[in-house]
Amino acid sequence: MSNKVPPATFKNKIVIIVQSAVGLGTLLTTPIGVNVPSWGIIANVVDNILNQDHIVRPEWAFPLEAGVIILFGVFLAVGIPLLKARISAMFP
Repeated sequence: MSNKVPPATFKNKIVIIVQSAVGLGTLLTTPIGVNVPSWGIIANVVDNILNQDHIVRPEWAFPLEAGVIILFGVFLAVGIPLLKARISAMFP
């Protein structure tokens, strides 16, 4: 930005420009840690795109979810009315 580095240095590269002063930017809580800077997440997303390392939903997920929903629905419709009032009150 201030022409201190020749433009050829950045040719065919991805450059992420971030704020580095204390108190600037956004800190987020993620599964890998607390106070992760937003530029770290952006850099991770860019790396995943370049390496084609995407989050993919497995094929077996839908049948499993549907089965769990059906079983829970059957339990709510058939099982809870058969239970005594105190026990059935513990289930939503």
